[in-house]
Amino acid sequence: MFGLIGKAVKLAIILLIIFVVLVFAEASMGKYMNTNVNWSGSIIRLAGSPSWLVTLKDTVSSVIDGMGGAPAPVVVPRPAVSPGGPAPQPAPPPKPGPQPKITDNPDIRNAILASANRYRGARYHFGAQNPPSRFDCSGLIVQAYYEATGTTIPRTSAMMWAMGRRVDRTSVQPGDIIVFGRGSPSHVAIYHDNVNMLHAASAGRQTGVILSRQDEQYWASRFLGYVTFVDVPINITRSAANSVVSSEFPVELSNTLQSNSDPMPAVLNTGLNVIIYNDTGVTDRFDIYFHKAGTDRNSGENDKISVRNEDTGASKVFVGTETGQYYLVIANRAGNILFEQTFMFEE
Repeated sequence: MFGLIGKAVKLAIILLIIFVVLVFAEASMGKYMNTNVNWSGSIIRLAGSPSWLVTLKDTVSSVIDGMGGAPAPVVVPRPAVSPGGPAPQPAPPPKPGPQPKITDNPDIRNAILASANRYRGARYHFGAQNPPSRFDCSGLIVQAYYEATGTTIPRTSAMMWAMGRRVDRTSVQPGDIIVFGRGSPSHVAIYHDNVNMLHAASAGRQTGVILSRQDEQYWASRFLGYVTFVDVPINITRSAANSVVSSEFPVELSNTLQSNSDPMPAVLNTGLNVIIYNDTGVTDRFDIYFHKAGTDRNSGENDKISVRNEDTGASKVFVGTETGQYYLVIANRAGNILFEQTFMFEE
């Protein structure tokens, strides 16, 4: 029995000596091999060590642990490499001047659809173009075009409608853009086929990046037309290139108060371009207030616009410059509040 105890003690001493030598060797090699040894109690973290060193060190540590010594080491894993390659990067803002022309061919159009499809299920987020998880309607389209063609197209629905080439219903093709709104553009989608469209939806039975039917009553009643940037010269103006990234926010005003307390989040420093459709029955002037929660509405930004009955008017762009909750309030000339909604601005 004493012989077995003696052998165990000798083995423990030998293993301890090997452990100390390995740690010393690892520390010495660190300056040459980017090895980092970080002592925190009895926990040792290794990164960048030769595989034989890590394996031997783990083996020694396991034996010691099994004999009641120090706990098993925690090894910081190397960053995992995504099987799909590096994460997609958002398209850069367009530079002023002519952009590369997109050559029209089936491969390009299929690539646009494939790029948009890969983000199915991503959340809707006002002002977002953050692949792979968050988009607004125009942000999704800008990202899909950039990945498929390397060209950055205009960032907002209004700019797409103004700068794209109009296409009639008989000539529209997959990859072209469908524009919706009540007089002014407020939503865009990618034409998928003669039945379906791909878009980032902010309202309805389902939100986020989805495939929808073009003939749904809500969208069909707001259809403005088709535009394309395929085989079209694109010339970005300096003012358009330098404008704040904004997301169109349509409001259909009636004489009944609309109050929304569970809005979609918005990206910090995004501009909300409030587009009012007047369905009150009379031509009126509307006061728009945009202010941080906890402050008086008159202390924030405001605007006044007059809109004829059954017509559309666009306000100035309101920008959320701080994280937190903001209020958007719209009142008529008599001071009656017709619309109010909160927005949560996030990083």
